[in-house]
Amino acid sequence: MRRRAPGIKKGGRIGATDVSALRATVSTYLYKKDMLGTRIFSAESSSDFAPGLASGQRYRHSFGDKRLAIRHQELLTRMCRQQSAVVNQLSKAKKEQSSYYRFLSNPKVTPPELIYTNLRRDRAEVQGKDLLVIQDTSIGFRTKRKRKAYGQAELGVIEDNDTPGFSAHCSLLIDRDTCALLGLGDIVLSHRPLNTYPKEVNQQARTARRKLPLEAQESFVWALGASNCQAQLQGSRRLTFVRDQGSDKYEILTRILGEGTSEALWRSRENRQVMEGGKPSDKRLTDVLAALPWSPRRPTPIRALNHYSKTHGKSVQRQERTAAIGVRYAKVSLAL
Repeated sequence: MRRRAPGIKKGGRIGATDVSALRATVSTYLYKKDMLGTRIFSAESSSDFAPGLASGQRYRHSFGDKRLAIRHQELLTRMCRQQSAVVNQLSKAKKEQSSYYRFLSNPKVTPPELIYTNLRRDRAEVQGKDLLVIQDTSIGFRTKRKRKAYGQAELGVIEDNDTPGFSAHCSLLIDRDTCALLGLGDIVLSHRPLNTYPKEVNQQARTARRKLPLEAQESFVWALGASNCQAQLQGSRRLTFVRDQGSDKYEILTRILGEGTSEALWRSRENRQVMEGGKPSDKRLTDVLAALPWSPRRPTPIRALNHYSKTHGKSVQRQERTAAIGVRYAKVSLAL
């Protein structure tokens, strides 16, 4: 962003500009052609864009074209004003609608540069700050059955291997001292090709993929998002990554914790061995926690949400309710 502190609003809410930047990035991702490769997993992020000047060039506009840079700002402004990413709702004039479609389909407008342009921030904004980086993956999919095969071929599919869609792994920045939302620190877009192989072949392929390097696995989005945030947020006092159980892998955790100013808080998936006296013991993490008392229960409101459930493999409507949350906690050393 070329404006001060993109996405910051007093009162702790994400600004419309930051949300519209995400919408523009996703909209462009939907319009790109020939994106699917031979791998089961493909990701794009700001690290795929290398800003720089060509030989003899003194200044470079976004997307390498002043006209595209102007159109990009116009599109963001309309999205902020209309609070929509639907081109037909952004303008009633056919001429403007056509200009937005041409921008989104222009080969110079790539998702990596869009992410870089929309989410970059000055280091002075985060200098000396203690930041929470909350990471999670959202799934975008097409609900219309019309041209379903076209969407599967051009966009890929979500986890049900049927619905056209993609994943957006976002990193939300929060100032730990003031509890102010600073906006998005990074976006990693990923997709899967449609799998048409029989069940037996898929089982063999699933076993073989476990031996692939981390960069070829879907869980790599956690490490990639973290490394992009670490590169952009240099100068901050500390980064604490808050993550779901998909990040509970040794390779991912060592990459994050290897950075001296980074820490991690994640939902455990592996029941790891507990260290005692610097040596592995016969206890596991669940054994230690089971012997501890619960903290006082805290009523927590849970809002209603219409979302895609990975557990059920379909869209579900979560009912609004108040949950009583308790915590068991202890300081232990784990054998990762």
